[in-house]
Amino acid sequence: MKAKKMILGIGLMFLAIVVKAQDEVKYFKGTYDEALELAAKQNKPIFIKTYTDWCYYCKKMDKKTMVDEKIVRTLNEQFITLAINMEAEAGLELDEKFNISAYPTLLVIGSDGKMLAKLVGYHKALELQAELEKALPY
Repeated sequence: MKAKKMILGIGLMFLAIVVKAQDEVKYFKGTYDEALELAAKQNKPIFIKTYTDWCYYCKKMDKKTMVDEKIVRTLNEQFITLAINMEAEAGLELDEKFNISAYPTLLVIGSDGKMLAKLVGYHKALELQAELEKALPY
């Protein structure tokens, strides 16, 4: 009986881990140029979330918007996603390319490198979902 309860407990923990993993945006770990190459191969647009460590609304979007089930699913399935700290070297290069002056700024970039959308400031999930859908089908 104890073995059955232990197996059931382990199974429930595993299920919780799997469900939690699906609740997060899976950000690409490479550079912008590598993301652009991958986007071209997969014929997907790139979604870039720019942020700084001190940005209140960046953190608020992470906690409220970027965990929305529909947003997570759309970004993970339809986009190559990047999160770029704008105070790091990669962020400085991106700033030159796309003239980012406030945080958070969300960019949708075509696989050809052309900007499809630039969203400045905090966005609720419903607003962001509408903007993402405008960029699809790509």
